[in-house]
Amino acid sequence: MRAGVPMLVALFACAAGSAAALVGNPAFPIAVSAAVISLGAGLLVLWFCHSDPALFLLAQPCLFLTWEISPLLTFFFEAVLVSALLFSMGLLRTKTDVAYSGVYLVVMGCMALLLSGQSHVFFPLAIFVPAAGLACLVVLGLAYRTMVRAGGGTQ
Repeated sequence: MRAGVPMLVALFACAAGSAAALVGNPAFPIAVSAAVISLGAGLLVLWFCHSDPALFLLAQPCLFLTWEISPLLTFFFEAVLVSALLFSMGLLRTKTDVAYSGVYLVVMGCMALLLSGQSHVFFPLAIFVPAAGLACLVVLGLAYRTMVRAGGGTQ
């Protein structure tokens, strides 16, 4: 199988599923146009320069529209995309990789369940982006401290 095809199939499934979930909703024409644009751009990305992360990002507008209907459906589509991205990048080869991915998906599902009462994703982003930044700073600080204590200093 050609590289990038699993991610393109996941993009197609999520974009089509998002549009199908919005049938009867006033946002249905927007969802269909977002799905068509995402699929067209996905084909162009696969044709000219294969990039799995770019295909992953192309599906996000469709999932953004699905949040209004069902956050849990959005979580399901996001889990499909994340699994396809990890598979296509070769990051699901060992049992440990699969276990870490499973824990990530469980945490992501719990967050979707907790935030399912929100009608917009601004609230989750306003909380989790700064929290992720602080976690990154803590990890970098611990890495720097470990490196200095080992006598390596900075390079």
